[in-house]
Amino acid sequence: RQVQGGVVPGLNWDALTDAASYAWPTLAVWSVLFLLADRYRPQRLLVWFLTLGWGGAVATFLSLHANSWAAEKLAIADDGQGTSGARAAIYVAPFVEEAAKATVLFLLAVVARRRLTSKLTMLSLAGLSALGFAFTENIIYYARAIVYGSTQLNTGDLQQAVGSLVFLRGVMTSFGHPLFTAMTGLGLAVGLGSRSKIVRVVAPLAGFLLAAFLHMVFNTVASIVPQSSQLLMYFTIAVPLVLGVAGFAVSQVFRERKLIGERLTDYVRMGWLPADYPRRFSRLWQRLR
Repeated sequence: RQVQGGVVPGLNWDALTDAASYAWPTLAVWSVLFLLADRYRPQRLLVWFLTLGWGGAVATFLSLHANSWAAEKLAIADDGQGTSGARAAIYVAPFVEEAAKATVLFLLAVVARRRLTSKLTMLSLAGLSALGFAFTENIIYYARAIVYGSTQLNTGDLQQAVGSLVFLRGVMTSFGHPLFTAMTGLGLAVGLGSRSKIVRVVAPLAGFLLAAFLHMVFNTVASIVPQSSQLLMYFTIAVPLVLGVAGFAVSQVFRERKLIGERLTDYVRMGWLPADYPRRFSRLWQRLR
């Protein structure tokens, strides 16, 4: 693409396929974790693919156009100061991207709310939508790095540069999008499980605003905080937050196990089920078998 001062090379098929080969392991690992978390009340494959595909295609399409439009407006207002990119990433992208990723959750809540009966279900679906978004986003970032490194002579070792980016986005900060969108999913789960009309409105809205706030903080740290401070904030804030959400998910798994075991035991006492059913279907590995 011709721009002022030269030509910006575009993405090509080889770069995109190479980028996809770097991006898919992150998608695979996190998808397995989210699907395992909801094994007690699993959704249909169609729902899983819908949420994953929505994040990877629809949400990224909407975010790309909305973020680009906002960045252009900020660039005009910026008057050449060079801060429009950071401002768009901090003040615009979090709200746009979280809304785009969460739209499919609200659509499912309208169409099939009776099947969305647990926090783990909404956590899993929110995570899948976010993973699809992150997968497409990672492909774009990796492909840009590959093309730039292939066309510029002063970039050094291309494999090392791309490997560092993959490690940063695909490993160190791979929890970002799932963590943010999980807040919206949990807020929606609270709203769906409440009889209060106020809670049904406030809880999803609060979850979305928390998701956008965490996304905003993440982008702020990545955009303007010195690298030496980023590592400290990563281990003191980001990692404990992720571990807290993971601990909550594990506690919900044990809660589901106990609840299912108790209900099936009641059915055994009524003579409706064989005696070994509570043990067989309330334990995760037995259910998988």
